[in-house]
Amino acid sequence: MATTNDELLNGLFCDAPHDLRAPLSIWLHNSRHFAAFVGTYRTKIRKKLRLAVGESVGDLHLELETAYLLLHAPDLVLRYEPQPVGRARTPDFALDLGSARTHLEVTRIRTLLVAAQLAEHLELTIAAKLGQLAADAPNVLLIAVAAPTLTTEMLRAILGGLQRRAEADDAVVLQRAGLRDRAAFFGAFQCLSAIIVRPLAPGTPPILWHNPPARHPLPARVQRVLMRSLDHCS
Repeated sequence: MATTNDELLNGLFCDAPHDLRAPLSIWLHNSRHFAAFVGTYRTKIRKKLRLAVGESVGDLHLELETAYLLLHAPDLVLRYEPQPVGRARTPDFALDLGSARTHLEVTRIRTLLVAAQLAEHLELTIAAKLGQLAADAPNVLLIAVAAPTLTTEMLRAILGGLQRRAEADDAVVLQRAGLRDRAAFFGAFQCLSAIIVRPLAPGTPPILWHNPPARHPLPARVQRVLMRSLDHCS
């Protein structure tokens, strides 16, 4: 017998109160594709819900909301934290569209910052994620921010600043990336295909940046699905 949405919810939360129960209930009832995803990964999600406290509740909310939004695309196969042998840190999702696979890592800037602070936080957030990128396919980094004034030009300038810091062997950047020197940094940086910044301000569309020296450019079809799906929340 198929598991109902209410049975899924009760199994995930064990009838205990939780901040994510209400949004999960809405997403499950709105999307059969998301319900199937949760059914497939219920053990993993249940463990994450049990361990999430404080700010990590918001991080998990973003992960699961991202899955819900992406699964508006009916031909998308979404895998949650695929773990290749020998890799300790991997991206949050693998997206399969036909024969094309793309990896997606999801994170957020947890506080509302002015422009100067946001630039520093974004630089270090991007650096910290380079070690999780896979080398076999395109990688997209999705960053949710509370800043409503971020523009494509500002994002491009931030990425330029990060690369200049790495060229200068900036110890803070290299340490945050977990890489020994600028050669290792730029080797990892080539695995990054694109960055999508999702402003959390209502009515603000996502911002896309392509990495010119990426080893695997982001396929146009995958880009369309990502941007269209994430625009559901703007």
